[in-house]
Amino acid sequence: MVNSLLTAKDTLAPRPAGITAIALLFGLSGIYLFVIGLLILHSPRLFSQDTIIRIGRPLLTGLEVGGGSYVFLISGWLFVIIGLQLRELRNWARWAATLVCLYGMFLLIPIVSIAANSFGASLFWSGLGMIVRVVVVRQLWLEEVRDAFDRDVAA
Repeated sequence: MVNSLLTAKDTLAPRPAGITAIALLFGLSGIYLFVIGLLILHSPRLFSQDTIIRIGRPLLTGLEVGGGSYVFLISGWLFVIIGLQLRELRNWARWAATLVCLYGMFLLIPIVSIAANSFGASLFWSGLGMIVRVVVVRQLWLEEVRDAFDRDVAA
């Protein structure tokens, strides 16, 4: 009788740990961007343009120049939504996370190339950003992870 009360989703295998970590990464990144966007919107003179670019570059990779606080707010909201939907094993969120990371990797290529000339902190941080994005994409496309997302579609 207890088994009849369980839904099909309750009987499925739990969410892979890597997906939980990626969802947390997207959620925390989104909260960070959203809070910075609110601070910029509330007090426009609190940060100089150089500071805004430096704060946003690791996650926005160039978009921070275009729209001020609204880019931070929209990107933060988008990252949080992707993180929440990854926790729910939504396949569209897996694709969105993959595209966001691939876009970030593409935009980091020239930064890593230029930073490679100096072998300093810039190379470390931009290289770390590249590595994290590669690991996230790799994790999202592991066979057992794809199967977990496909089970959600079937349920």
